[in-house]
Amino acid sequence: MFIQNAFSDENNNVLVKDISIVHAIELIKCDCSEPRLNLSQNFWTYYESIKQYSPKFHVARNEISLEVKAMNNLQSAVKLYKSELDEYLPFIRDLIKDLRDYHTIPKYSLRRIANLVMEQEKPKELKRFIEEIEYLRKTLGKDYFDIVLKRVKDNKDEIIIAVENILQ
Repeated sequence: MFIQNAFSDENNNVLVKDISIVHAIELIKCDCSEPRLNLSQNFWTYYESIKQYSPKFHVARNEISLEVKAMNNLQSAVKLYKSELDEYLPFIRDLIKDLRDYHTIPKYSLRRIANLVMEQEKPKELKRFIEEIEYLRKTLGKDYFDIVLKRVKDNKDEIIIAVENILQ
């Protein structure tokens, strides 16, 4: 987990950088008896800079490629075998929505979908795909996506905790 640290450079330009929570705690720790200080005149400038900052998340390539392969296989299956998959379409669409918007599918399950090869006129692959979808539906539950939606329904996109470290 990373948090953002705002500061001014030698030309008074506001810079924001990602720092680890461990490093941030070291910067702001103090004794309970230490008196509270007023915010500096730069606090709100820094605060606004951090709000506008877009962090760069580092996701392992293999995780991304796993999601991409799984998404491609699900979309290809729907496109190539829509009529054969009629019974599974709502669940497959939930998997696609989850991959696109929420990313809650476990890596193990992603790997099961990503390792399939979806091509037209391959009945063995279709059979294997259906077996995997049945397995996932049984493992995750038919209503797993409803549970995901309930869990994230009240979540906000971000939480900002602002702490100013004033060195004396």
